Amino acid sequence: MASHELRTPLTIIKGTLHLARRRLMRLEHASEMPLHQVSQIMTELPTLLEQAIRQADVQQRLIGEFFDVSRIQAEKLELSPTLCDLVSIVRAVVLDQRAITPARAIELELPEVPHVLVMVDQDRIGQVLSNYLTNALKYSATSTPISVGLVVEEKHVRVWVRDRGPGLSPEQQRRIWERFY
Repeated sequence: MASHELRTPLTIIKGTLHLARRRLMRLEHASEMPLHQVSQIMTELPTLLEQAIRQADVQQRLIGEFFDVSRIQAEKLELSPTLCDLVSIVRAVVLDQRAITPARAIELELPEVPHVLVMVDQDRIGQVLSNYLTNALKYSATSTPISVGLVVEEKHVRVWVRDRGPGLSPEQQRRIWERFY
């Protein structure tokens, strides 16, 4: 679990930084490029760097949590719930994954409303969604799209990830919510 939790943001950071580096390398030949291509690269770079910074923050928090394993085992894990826009969280996770897996189709299905305010620990919800999405990408055929969505149901909100992979065996389904499984 520790390996998976720590590798996910690191993979996103590395992928995003590689993309930023490639964009910068293309700028070395800016004199041979049309101005609109140079402008596009300059517009993309801050977004790529923000994605890397956001994932570095997630990883920093995760590392701190692993030093706190005794609190988890004692069921005294501290959450930092704040009022957050779940639409923004879902969109950010999907954009991050699209950046590191550009060859994969990730469809995003969001409600008509522009914001869905929820009281959550933003980093932990983002990490859970990122883990689900990473698993969907890992265990499904590269030719099939992954779908991510958010549905508002009266007083509840449901975020989901759908793939066409092999799924979990009945035994795995029974154990999926066990700690550290």
